[in-house]
Amino acid sequence: AFVHNCYILRANRIGEYKEDDFSWKFYGDSILASANGELLNHLGNKEELMIVDMSHHEVLQARKAWGFREILRKVEH
Repeated sequence: AFVHNCYILRANRIGEYKEDDFSWKFYGDSILASANGELLNHLGNKEELMIVDMSHHEVLQARKAWGFREILRKVEH
């Protein structure tokens, strides 16, 4: 999120899934990070719902403030 200046949503389910002799256990722990790398929301290990408003303006502000794209352009040339 921080280096690319974009929102990051990591979604992970909860519960268990069994297939043949193997059992998958899902722990939840979904997160949303802002374009500045700030943790905005976090869900635990029980059934929850995350509803958010994301701002394209905030993404543009973060890109301008941090200037990572400009640094990459200079390095590439």
